[in-house]
Amino acid sequence: MPALPKQDCDPPQSASTMRVYVISDLHTDYEVNMEWVKNLSSSMYKPHTLIVAGDVSDTLANFTNTMAILKEKFEDVFFVPGNHDLWCKSPDEDGLDSVMKLRLLNDVCKSLGIHTSPKKLNGVWIYPLLS
Repeated sequence: MPALPKQDCDPPQSASTMRVYVISDLHTDYEVNMEWVKNLSSSMYKPHTLIVAGDVSDTLANFTNTMAILKEKFEDVFFVPGNHDLWCKSPDEDGLDSVMKLRLLNDVCKSLGIHTSPKKLNGVWIYPLLS
């Protein structure tokens, strides 16, 4: 397994500078990936925004845990689901289809304060598009 990338250590240019980070394919069903998420700095990214572009986890429970951790580490988090997020293969998701799971993912995001619709931040519009 390749080494994890070094975290960005440069401080923002000013207190009003917002950075927007984008990540996808976290696949936190794998322990090493979840550890990487847990080990992100709890202070370095707090004033900034994260866009999570899908494939967080196959299971709703792990998705919820991952997104809660990310929301603690970033001021604003946006989410767009990927194919793995919408899979329904876990026994505890019996009878669930992908459309129902999408609704549940959106409910989780709403409860955590994670954006799934457009929002303007510091003069920048961010549009999480579902296609």
